[in-house]
Amino acid sequence: MIVALVAGFVLPATSVYAAVDCTKERLAAERGYAVGLTRCWLKLVRADLPEEWALCRARAMVERDERVLTALRTNGSDGVACAAPLLQGRAARGGMDQLLGEVVFSGSPVVSSCSTRRVRAVGSYLRRNLSCSKRSLGGASAGAELACRDKADDSLSRKWSRANRRGECLALESSVARNGVALLVTDGLPLAGAECGDGLLQSTEECDDANQASGDGCSDDCRLELCDGNGCGWCPYGSSWVAGTCLCETGYQLQGGLCVDVDECAAASHSCAAYADCVNTDGDYSCAIACTESSFRQALDDCGGDARRISFDCKGKVIKVSASDPLRKVACDGLLVDGLDSGVIFQLSPVCGGANSCSSDNAESLFLDVQGNDNVIRRLSVRGFHDGVHVAGSGNLLEEMAFSDNCDDAVTTMQAGVGNVFRDVSVNGGCDKCLQLYGDSSLAVGQVGEPGHYNAVFERLLVGNCVQPIRTTAGGRFLFSDSVIAGSRSDRWSCDGPRFSSGPGDGQSVYLDGLLLANCRRGLRVGGEVGAVVSNSIIYGSELRAVLASADSSLLIADSMVIDNGGGGSAEAGFGGVALVDNAAVDLGGGEVTVDEKLQGSGGGNLLCRNRGPAGQLLDLQNNGSAGQVVSASSNLWCIDPVSSVEGAAVVEPWTEVASP
Repeated sequence: MIVALVAGFVLPATSVYAAVDCTKERLAAERGYAVGLTRCWLKLVRADLPEEWALCRARAMVERDERVLTALRTNGSDGVACAAPLLQGRAARGGMDQLLGEVVFSGSPVVSSCSTRRVRAVGSYLRRNLSCSKRSLGGASAGAELACRDKADDSLSRKWSRANRRGECLALESSVARNGVALLVTDGLPLAGAECGDGLLQSTEECDDANQASGDGCSDDCRLELCDGNGCGWCPYGSSWVAGTCLCETGYQLQGGLCVDVDECAAASHSCAAYADCVNTDGDYSCAIACTESSFRQALDDCGGDARRISFDCKGKVIKVSASDPLRKVACDGLLVDGLDSGVIFQLSPVCGGANSCSSDNAESLFLDVQGNDNVIRRLSVRGFHDGVHVAGSGNLLEEMAFSDNCDDAVTTMQAGVGNVFRDVSVNGGCDKCLQLYGDSSLAVGQVGEPGHYNAVFERLLVGNCVQPIRTTAGGRFLFSDSVIAGSRSDRWSCDGPRFSSGPGDGQSVYLDGLLLANCRRGLRVGGEVGAVVSNSIIYGSELRAVLASADSSLLIADSMVIDNGGGGSAEAGFGGVALVDNAAVDLGGGEVTVDEKLQGSGGGNLLCRNRGPAGQLLDLQNNGSAGQVVSASSNLWCIDPVSSVEGAAVVEPWTEVASP
């Protein structure tokens, strides 16, 4: 199986040039890694020295990660904003490695001239493709990019053919290599010149199953088909495959062989209330109200009328809200509040805090109280409130929401809520807690991976410059994926770091997957009886330490980077990279800890490098727990011998030594 690069993160508003520069840095990092990894595989196929091969690969990984971190530092806040694709790109490690292994051996290594030439051919092809992508960022035309890739294809075919004449090789075609490389370089940079039926997913193709036949799930022009017991077929926009045919969906009607949007406003088939104007949208409609606080509150109290939907009849307006205004709440189910493209900003007047401080009086200054179920709130900006949104119901969705300059909680989840999803939410600036989360895991009983399994799910969350980005003090089950939490010591409100804790028997479980935590003084803190899993993440730039597990908590870390943290002093305990105190249990690889009421284990795969204690000493792992506590930390990468950077009882064998970059 070849692992593809995954972007998985929507860039927040930032400089286009910064985003381009960031992508160039990523391409440079991956290209350098491709060069280094090719050299490693050449060592193996020439001399069959697995130990040297493993050490070579480890060094190539560290060099790649160093380039990633350099990009983050040099690009400043814009670099942090575009860091998540770089973070997710760590999958390229396994992807490139497996690609080079599969196209040459498809199994155990074979020392031969054929293998050597194949490795060189694939490495060259991968570097060429990454160079073509970088050229397109520099302004090259689609035609020039296509010509660049065509040359790379021709070169691979020639080199592959010559390799096959130079020894014993498995009968693999060069298309295997082309397919693998295509997966690795299409992360946000589609290949030009797509050819339907060549087996490569490129450009605007929705699928490519290496043929031009319809009825098999992929149409003759490479569009995804829908299938049921009556076969498969591609359906045009606005229609669905039902019982062997395409039928127009609700909100569309058949016209000229196509499903076209129904204008409910012109047809007077809408259900907007008398105080709202109908606005036609693609496949639907919305009900636009006057852009005032009182109109918004009236529409909320009326649950959006029979239509159950609310939008706004202005563009780019700041709607002032007084703390003395009656509370705005959603007490019904199934309401849609959609800012559409209006650019509406709700702002407390006066804003909650002054130039350098925040008011502690948050009475009646909540923007929105969501008490119902299955509601959707999207595309609104909220500025200067003490509290932003409280969510007490279940199955609600908040997406593309922007909170700024809040004095208390931008988002609060209440204990009885289940399956609430927060997607593409940004919080910028907060002098207290930016997310205050309560939950009850006994209420969240859905299947693992589904929203109902969690009290709250956060996807692509972006939190910047909040004193306490996330705070939990009770029970619940929470999932964070592909998210960024960042701070800067020079900003108005510096980041102290997220903190998860609970009372006795509260039962709190936290899953952090694909997290970038940067420049937050205390790093990530897990305490009480919380069980936490950190995976595929990067933690760097924390002043005291990257991660602290305390009290009776359990922490598992896998496939993550913990690098360049520590060096600062404090009266607190626990410093450096990963630290534990009290009765906390930590597994960095090869052990087991209890999370979510079951034993779970880390496979390692972490990089621990250049973390330091308050005296400047190297300190990647500090076990300052109670007597008998042993940290399992096997199968990880360390920039130096762990003996020099580990304090306390820990199992670090086997480990791979890498030269300090």
